[in-house]
Amino acid sequence: MINTNVKHGIRLFFICYLIIIYLFVYNQQSPFNFLLLNTFLGYLPIELAFHIKDKLSNTYFWLLTAAWLFFYPNAPYLLTDLFHLSLLHPYDIMTGLIKLDIHMWLNYTYLLVSTLSCTLLALVGFSQIADQIKERLHLTPYYFRYVVIFGLTILSSVGVYIGRFLRLHTVYLLTSPKLTLKLIADMWTIKMLAFVVLLTIVQLVIIICLEVYRKTIK
Repeated sequence: MINTNVKHGIRLFFICYLIIIYLFVYNQQSPFNFLLLNTFLGYLPIELAFHIKDKLSNTYFWLLTAAWLFFYPNAPYLLTDLFHLSLLHPYDIMTGLIKLDIHMWLNYTYLLVSTLSCTLLALVGFSQIADQIKERLHLTPYYFRYVVIFGLTILSSVGVYIGRFLRLHTVYLLTSPKLTLKLIADMWTIKMLAFVVLLTIVQLVIIICLEVYRKTIK
């Protein structure tokens, strides 16, 4: 589990980073001003994961886990924001080489910091919650941990699809539930399923890398 000092450090980092984005990106009418909301939403599952502990009663555990799962797709959603790198127009028209434009590289930094911090830290919490779900359900064989991880990853990929292509935020389930549920019911196509499979692979590769790293440092 992540210790208290590390949790406070992560919180302080995101508070400072969101202030920086607000002052130097959002307030400057940048094409990357979406990062303020997306980074905040990507942080929410990280914060929720901090509160999901072994000693919680079953009721509180499952309520917090449901809330976490509700917001978790906002973190891997930032992986799809990487397509906005095309807005930087990185290649010099004359030479065909990548430009050494500090403003361009600054925007590149904002986008990468948001994506990497939210995705990686959320996945750390993801692995810990998968362990706890396995224990709470009394799934004794160790491989059930990977079954839980695989199932949650598929659900998060579906959530990313809903956010990216249906343009629905998680709060829409509360504000416009009928319209949201209708759109979700109508979204199942071959292309949608292909996207879910591909994003699931991306997430699983990152999870495997984190697992290998965690076992290496033990």
